[in-house]
Amino acid sequence: MIITEIGLNHLGNAKNVQTYIKKLINTDTDAITFQVREEEFYNKKWNSLYDTRLEKDLYIESIYEVHNMGKKFGIALGDLGYLSFFESIGVDFYKVIRNDITNMDLINKMRDTGKEIIVSTGLSSEDDIDKFVKYIGDNNNFKLNHTQLSYEIKDCNLSA
Repeated sequence: MIITEIGLNHLGNAKNVQTYIKKLINTDTDAITFQVREEEFYNKKWNSLYDTRLEKDLYIESIYEVHNMGKKFGIALGDLGYLSFFESIGVDFYKVIRNDITNMDLINKMRDTGKEIIVSTGLSSEDDIDKFVKYIGDNNNFKLNHTQLSYEIKDCNLSA
């Protein structure tokens, strides 16, 4: 499955979101995700990005448009306060953001939805990945996804 993530690069602007979706709908991507970060993310380091949070109506419009084009819609979720909302609008899968592989409260609540969960491992230690894999056991709803925030191949740590 090819997943295209619209992180916070839409900057909270509905026109940017619509432009991204229109362009992505016509690609070979199988799914589109949005990031919804936790309050602490904004309070600590990314204060200026707080206004990137989208109105709930925009998620509803986006999921409709993405589903209408035969693609899946996912959420890279860091804020559990939004989980019931995303469940109510029919999100297809969730993504555990790179730094939440050790957040068992978040992982357990996502697991309880019964949906597929993609877990980003790129910045996790081998120890954290090992603990996570042992914790989930043979649960087939979880998929590991190696990501890295670098354009340099040497930084990608593909052996992880």
